[in-house]
Amino acid sequence: MMKILHTSDWHLGQVFYKYDRSAEQHDFLAQLAAIVKREQPDAMVVSGDVYDTGAPSAATVKMFTDGMLAIHKACPAMTIVVTAGNHDSPSRIESEQSLWQAAAGIYMIGAPGRKDDGQAHYERNIIAVKRSDGTVAGYIAAVPYVNPANFPAIADGGEEATNRQSYYFQHLLGAVAAINRDDCPVVLMAHLAVTGADFTGHKQIEGLGRMGCIDTVAISALGTDYDYLALGHIHRPQNVSERARYCGTPLAVSFDEQCEHSVTIATLQRHEPPVVRTVPIKNLKPLHTLPPGKPVDVEQALKCLEQYDDDKPGYICLNVEVESYLPGGATARAAAIAAGKKCCFCTFKTTKTAQQVLDKQAIAYVDFKKLTPLEIASQYYKLKIGREMNASEIAMFNQACQEAQNEKNT
Repeated sequence: MMKILHTSDWHLGQVFYKYDRSAEQHDFLAQLAAIVKREQPDAMVVSGDVYDTGAPSAATVKMFTDGMLAIHKACPAMTIVVTAGNHDSPSRIESEQSLWQAAAGIYMIGAPGRKDDGQAHYERNIIAVKRSDGTVAGYIAAVPYVNPANFPAIADGGEEATNRQSYYFQHLLGAVAAINRDDCPVVLMAHLAVTGADFTGHKQIEGLGRMGCIDTVAISALGTDYDYLALGHIHRPQNVSERARYCGTPLAVSFDEQCEHSVTIATLQRHEPPVVRTVPIKNLKPLHTLPPGKPVDVEQALKCLEQYDDDKPGYICLNVEVESYLPGGATARAAAIAAGKKCCFCTFKTTKTAQQVLDKQAIAYVDFKKLTPLEIASQYYKLKIGREMNASEIAMFNQACQEAQNEKNT
């Protein structure tokens, strides 16, 4: 049996609408150390996005260092494995790997291991979790965020060469099986978006998203010979299969993350479903959308802010419905109201009125390609100005198009 603590997506160093969140993040790390002391897990896995940026400040790196030392002190026998996410710098994550491993049994994995010839060095990404008596409790196969095209090359080519990602995961698990002679539990770590997961709160995932979309991978492509898949990257905690889970963010990093924030405790037996439970994380300064349900007009939203408890910390987003744009001075008024409170006003969430939504007709990409430049310009003009282009304006547009074409041909 092996007991693990699964967490990810800390985003240490995040500046939230100009506000420094270090106090909240210090408090989270203290809560995590207390959970570790109480639970005494065999291992803690941090599945990516330790930092909010690839170049964290010195103060943020110190926060991470102090936090990890406190967590190690809370359970010295616990193995800790940290992988890089798409927000992290792989080289920074691995820069002090030898020191961390020697001093505290902490493994910092920034990239898949590679041999001198570029082939995968699977053993570098496999960590044996040992008990205090030296016996092996289980194995962790640690995979950081990697662009699918950047996994190690495949020597024999063939069809597998077109899908390095799937090939890597399956052969990594094969390498674990080769050394797992006592049939101990196996944890696979990954930082990616699994097809079918609930992406609520992710308008676009940086590093994976293109034009507001999320690239995903089928869970079947990650292999099967594991007992728990410790996923990071998606901020909503959820099970995506009987043996795979996103633990979610311990602290919300956007107003769209309206869900419980926690860390996950998983108890594992080889070839059996994991026993999973969550431990809530309390945020010193929660994120609130006012009002939380349907949007209201700006005056009603400002009234909600006025009525917000003066002594209650929090970040505030005002949920408003507008015909076109926010009225002038709305942001300044909101900031003035919040100035005398412990909360921080951040932004407005604006929703167009029903009539505006009807006026703004969506165009599928395949249909968009069939439109002429004039048709596109006419629709945009009507949306922004509120009327059709007249004959003079159409003539001016056609002349501009002709001149641009003449310039291109010269």
